Amino acid sequence: MSVSLSNTTYPLHSFAKQPMTKVKEVDYSGYKEIVVDGINYDKETWNVEWILQDSTAALSLETILLNSVKGTSTYILWTGPGESTAKYYIAKSINKQGRNPSFYRISATFERVFPLV
Repeated sequence: MSVSLSNTTYPLHSFAKQPMTKVKEVDYSGYKEIVVDGINYDKETWNVEWILQDSTAALSLETILLNSVKGTSTYILWTGPGESTAKYYIAKSINKQGRNPSFYRISATFERVFPLV
């Protein structure tokens, strides 16, 4: 089970993607062998930020992000900007700032996960 996070309902203010591949490296006296590590070796994180002017939407988004950290039944199913496929994520480093009762800045780091579905 997961929660779909819509870019329409919660439009992003800013984002940055950091793709990486998990590899193993072995050095043989100057020769190096590099192979991918595991079946889910493509990792990625996104730094995302929203600016919301509705306290209800801000609370709803914050709840989705906080629940995702629990994993298993509350992953975030999200399609990153420029991506064509939705993937599963958990939110880390969640930060919510309010400037007044109707202006909120929420940021998080999304970490891609591979749930057993």
